[in-house]
Amino acid sequence: MALRDSLNAIGIPSVYTLATNRETFEKAFQSRLKESVNHFNAIPMVHLCMHGDGDGQGIYLTDGTLIKWFDLRNLLMFHQEPLYLCMASCYGINAQSMANAYDSAFEFLVGNTDKVLPSDVTVAYLAFYNHIFYKNATVEQAVEAMRAASGDRNFDYKIGDEIRNVCISLLLLQEYAQKNYTRSSGSPYRIAKM
Repeated sequence: MALRDSLNAIGIPSVYTLATNRETFEKAFQSRLKESVNHFNAIPMVHLCMHGDGDGQGIYLTDGTLIKWFDLRNLLMFHQEPLYLCMASCYGINAQSMANAYDSAFEFLVGNTDKVLPSDVTVAYLAFYNHIFYKNATVEQAVEAMRAASGDRNFDYKIGDEIRNVCISLLLLQEYAQKNYTRSSGSPYRIAKM
């Protein structure tokens, strides 16, 4: 709530939704997000402030429910519009696992690669939003401002289409390998004759 109050103080429009369990979390994405986007007529910047999972499985709600990345991905895809996702949680950058070769689930993702202090999260994201809204900064510049403001170099960003392109490249490499390599008893793989 400190970030919400700070954003309001500097005039950045935001909508706060408290979602403490799976039902209220899903409702926030299925109705509240759409209402907010329509109200502001803007591309949404979804800011999730919750506990991250060090094992890379997902995020935890207040009641202890684990929301796996796949489940969050489905909620984001329900919106059917480009989303900018900010993960104010430990290991938030792990949300990049939601992107695949078919779609990325987000335009860009901002998060931390490690554990992060709540005070650093608040200061960092205030710097991020200030740079995006008032300084016409790129995401890269805004993330650098996050690092400088918080003193935490673990804030990072990922671009959904770049992750998608890497996934496509990996699929193409796998397809190529399957077509051009055959298993033999003498060596694990050899090039097939063309």
